[in-house]
Formats: sequence, C-alpha cells, structure tokens
Amino acid sequence: MNEWIPVTERMPIENDRYLTVSIEPWFGTTGVDIMRWSGVWMYDGRQTEAKVTHWMPLPEPPKEEV
Repeated sequence: MNEWIPVTERMPIENDRYLTVSIEPWFGTTGVDIMRWSGVWMYDGRQTEAKVTHWMPLPEPPKEEV
C-alpha cells in the first residue's frame, strides 16, 4: 500500500482521482475523501474549500473471481 504524501512535500502530477486527507474549513474536522486533482482539488465536480493536507494514489480495485 502507498503511504500518505504531504502536500507540503509535493502535489500529484497527473490529472486524476486521489485519496485525500483534508480539514473542513467551517468546523475544523478532518476527513478522508476521494478528490480529483486538476491544478486545484475538486470534490463532487467543483473546487473544494477544504484544506487538503495529504494525498495518495487510489489502490487497485479487488480482482473479482468469475
């Protein structure tokens, strides 16, 4: 499994979806979400106001047995 990468260390290179840790601005709560990186962090199709602190690539989905 990948390790969390601090945004202070580096940002993603590819325009893709990532697992993120962020702080919600109004209540200060921390959450884990899937967000898209496209030069800014996007959540649910729009730029998020949450402060993303860490990210990692999404893991591979499980292999379904046929």
